[in-house]
Amino acid sequence: MPSATKLNLLEAIRTALRGVAHSGYGPADAIEDIYEAYVWTRVIEAARRLGWHVTYSAPDGSWSGTLMLRRGPGVIYSPTPFTFAVLTKPLTDPLEVHLGVMVTGRSGVAHECDVLVLPADAAQAARDAGEHPSYRNVVLQAECKFYTGSLPLGLARGLRGLSADCSLGKAGGLVTNALRSTSIGRLILHNRLYYNPRLTPGYRMEVRKLDRRLEHRLRRWS
Repeated sequence: MPSATKLNLLEAIRTALRGVAHSGYGPADAIEDIYEAYVWTRVIEAARRLGWHVTYSAPDGSWSGTLMLRRGPGVIYSPTPFTFAVLTKPLTDPLEVHLGVMVTGRSGVAHECDVLVLPADAAQAARDAGEHPSYRNVVLQAECKFYTGSLPLGLARGLRGLSADCSLGKAGGLVTNALRSTSIGRLILHNRLYYNPRLTPGYRMEVRKLDRRLEHRLRRWS
């Protein structure tokens, strides 16, 4: 089973943040949360390679110099301080990269997105209104699953339902450390989602595959 230790993931996060201190995760935290943060940093690194400038912010626009990363899902308008990444690029509308925020689907039901990229103006409008962002504003989404065993097919069915309610085709997908599953892959790819199994820092080929997929989706925005 392709895997990684907490220390492997924390080191990869530290490297991607390029010296920025964070108060998000340590060895005592759940590896599932650390894995989501690792994928979040892969989005940030993909943006850098495409020429985006990366800064960090709290919902009130402040920046203390230390990242406050979420532990578990939340709302974009939360009064509890947390940090998200801000991507800026000349002649391009800015984006925000979030961990564990909710999005309202076509049905009116709110869904958690492990990693989510939104236009900055849509994110700010949601904060101002005290509501979840709309599925219409999703630029990029990643469902992140760290498993010690094989992924259940039900997970792919759930992602299919999320995709249908939030119109995630070509914008969303599944990232996991688990081995490739033919049935899960077929179901996910049939719904125009990306599928990135075996994703851990030590599997360079799989990291490069994810990087290319993230870059492709971010490039569509810019």
